[in-house]
Amino acid sequence: MTKRSTRVPAPVFCGSYWPGHVVHWIPGLHAANDPDPDTEQGRIVRVEQDGIVVLEFDGVEVTLWNHEPERLQVAARRNEGRVQLQRRWSILSTASKDGRYFFSVADPAKAAVRPCPASPPVGDLVELLEEARGFSVPLDSVDAALVSDPTPSVGTNDNVP
Repeated sequence: MTKRSTRVPAPVFCGSYWPGHVVHWIPGLHAANDPDPDTEQGRIVRVEQDGIVVLEFDGVEVTLWNHEPERLQVAARRNEGRVQLQRRWSILSTASKDGRYFFSVADPAKAAVRPCPASPPVGDLVELLEEARGFSVPLDSVDAALVSDPTPSVGTNDNVP
């Protein structure tokens, strides 16, 4: 019998922010700070290699998908399989000694699951929104042409709605 690792692997950054892939920091913060999180308490029933995760909430099984099923299983195993689901943010979480592990989840019954891209998407901001459903870049790397001048023109009403 092989010993199961209790160390949670580092997250995989596939570059996709579609449901079930990388948790983008904006919905992650919303989920963490939601004053009315409407979380469902449940447990993992099983995790399959293709990313299917079967959960149980109050006796009802729910099937979701995540691109890192093994990492999710290791993290939840540390809590006897207990998880919390925030459907509003498509976030599944499980407690850790320092906080919570967050996983983006997709409902395969509602939309086709997108596989991880072969490499993180590249391109202009519009392409990244279309291909990866988001991006995160340092502010100083954003093309100046896409940032409007926040300084109003002196002596004109051009900036007044």
